[in-house]
Amino acid sequence: MSAASEEMAPSPHRVAGEDAPKWVAYAFAGSGLLMALAASYLAATLTLLEPDLASRPVTEPSHPLAPPISEPAAPAEENKPQSKSQGGEARAAAECLPIVSIAFPYGSSRPMTQGAKERLAPILQWLRDHPEGRLLVEGHTDSKGSESFNVMLSYSRAQAVIAWLTKSGAPKSQMVPLAAGTAQPDDPSLVTAENRMALLRVEGVAPCRNQNEKSR
Repeated sequence: MSAASEEMAPSPHRVAGEDAPKWVAYAFAGSGLLMALAASYLAATLTLLEPDLASRPVTEPSHPLAPPISEPAAPAEENKPQSKSQGGEARAAAECLPIVSIAFPYGSSRPMTQGAKERLAPILQWLRDHPEGRLLVEGHTDSKGSESFNVMLSYSRAQAVIAWLTKSGAPKSQMVPLAAGTAQPDDPSLVTAENRMALLRVEGVAPCRNQNEKSR
């Protein structure tokens, strides 16, 4: 092989890129130099503007965070006005009504109603004003006869009074018949005709004791 051929053949120890033109190497070197100069300029600018920026400690904000906003508390349920129903119950509790007794002849279930309507007037008016109220009609008998007969007779007397009041315009749905038999009321002043009677009182309303004598 000639000397010219040996110069043209590639060397087996040549690194890739060694045969590149020299201007490419100069271009890469120039680019690196420009980037280094730019970084130095930027660092110098930051140092001039904030010379102690790197040395400043990290501090907490001067104003603390505001506390969380809580929902307003519900207003206290005080001094609420009473409803109409509550007011009605309060008025009913403060009222009083007479207990009226209606006498019966011996062994009879026919009431002696003379003067009874006048005595019952406040009770009947109360029932009209209070459709939810109840009138208890309690039949009684004397001690003669068997217990079973007297219970039936007392119940018949209560029903007879209710029938009479219904014919007079009283609301039947608000009247309740009760059979007391020979039992006497707690107040002896209410007994009439030897306990042959029917007692009329409004449930849940206190009796006007000073009117008992007028109601007999």
